[in-house]
Amino acid sequence: MRIKSIISWGFLFAVIIMAAGIASCSNPDSRPRDTFFSPFPDPLQKSPVGVVFTDPVFRVVEPDSLIEEQYLAANLQPLTSTDMWGYFTGATQSVKLVCTRISNPKMVAILVGIANRGVKVDIITEQGYFTKPEYAPFIAQLTQAGNVTIKTDHDGEVRQVHSRYAIIDDHIVLSSSGDFLDNSFNLSINNTLVFDTPRTYVNGAGAGGVQTITDAFAFDFDQMFNMNRFGGDKERLINHTFNIGVLVEIYFGPNDNLRAEVLDKFSNSLGLQYAVAQITDPTMGAIAANGYGFTDDSYGWTGFNAMNHKFMLVNVPTDVTVTLDPVIMNLLDPVVITGSANWTYNGLYTNDEQVVVVHDLTLGFEFGIEIGALERGAANVGVVFGTVRTFKNVAISEAQPYCDSNPISGSIVFIGDQGVKPEDVLTNARGMYNMFIPSGFLRNISLIGLGTAEGLYLFPDPLWGPTDPNSGWVLLPGSSYKANFYLYPTPSATGTGS
Repeated sequence: MRIKSIISWGFLFAVIIMAAGIASCSNPDSRPRDTFFSPFPDPLQKSPVGVVFTDPVFRVVEPDSLIEEQYLAANLQPLTSTDMWGYFTGATQSVKLVCTRISNPKMVAILVGIANRGVKVDIITEQGYFTKPEYAPFIAQLTQAGNVTIKTDHDGEVRQVHSRYAIIDDHIVLSSSGDFLDNSFNLSINNTLVFDTPRTYVNGAGAGGVQTITDAFAFDFDQMFNMNRFGGDKERLINHTFNIGVLVEIYFGPNDNLRAEVLDKFSNSLGLQYAVAQITDPTMGAIAANGYGFTDDSYGWTGFNAMNHKFMLVNVPTDVTVTLDPVIMNLLDPVVITGSANWTYNGLYTNDEQVVVVHDLTLGFEFGIEIGALERGAANVGVVFGTVRTFKNVAISEAQPYCDSNPISGSIVFIGDQGVKPEDVLTNARGMYNMFIPSGFLRNISLIGLGTAEGLYLFPDPLWGPTDPNSGWVLLPGSSYKANFYLYPTPSATGTGS
């Protein structure tokens, strides 16, 4: 299959902006614009597909402060890992899980707890890991709880059960890049899509019994759990596309030819962004070379199992500053492709995997924000983020925050910038600011300009200490921190406080 060359985004934006300007003359974009990220079309409707980004290692504030502001500006509410675990703990009838390894103490404890109160827990896992001694203690905790049944595939770990999904109470589906039951889920960056659709599928009904997204996953689970059919022995889905307000496509490897489906979406692309843990397939590697993104190698810090995403964004605009007409959006067709499959031979050809394709600009926006967070992490850059306000809580625009940073002695990871002023210090109209700082030890936090508030001076938030706000703060790679500055007026100042 010949891959179409990528059209210049600059040319595309010129066309879009001209067309959108004509289409939206009677409905100008009125949403306040921030300077912290490229604006997206207004309005962004709430997506019928939920998404949880988990990053327990590097983004120590959840959600990341800059991400939180971006969601707020778009009138969206980010889900967190607390919401995700809540789906499991809130189960009342059944939980069906597909996983590769069983070694996550948090998840095992949750499943034991709900099983003890009568919830039926069914698990499919990879035989090659199920039989290894290191997983035995966790498996024993589950099987001794009662109401828990674990089944495995029928071969070793080379071709493996690599799908990562859960069906909760026969209507909630969590489709993840990470293995809920593997301890690596607690140590790596993942994404999980959340669907809520009814189940009509009856076990044994086959592909003809699939009507909803939940049915599609129940059909796949039924074949493995009840029929002992794995890999190429499974029946293919007949219908892959479901309309839940946005179009969602579901594919299960290996029979659904995952590689061809991904290539098909890319063949009409105007722009590509991605985050995939492993890319070894030559064709997919060529696609990555024509896009912008990250693999786990971008997060190669010793001791961390870092980036485990498997997602690809196609035609998601990144620099559109006007409202887009629906006709133009239909032409662009922004697509998110994610799931369990790495871009490897096993992931695309042999494993039991799931791939989900969602045609939804809002979901693309949320994943686009994630790309920005990954970029900060890969660059070993943290964000100091907060508000410049007067003592009377009046936002000060045009303020110029400043700090510098030192390296942490003896550290390889936290390199600091040897006292160089941070780049990209921005303040928006609401007094919100952000500073991108190379990870290290912050010091000398101050304001070098107050814009319209000249004559006021710095009053530190208690977070920085009551007397010395400039004592410093250690930044973790890719993390963001809230830091509030307050400006207390001098006796001669007027207008903004007294």
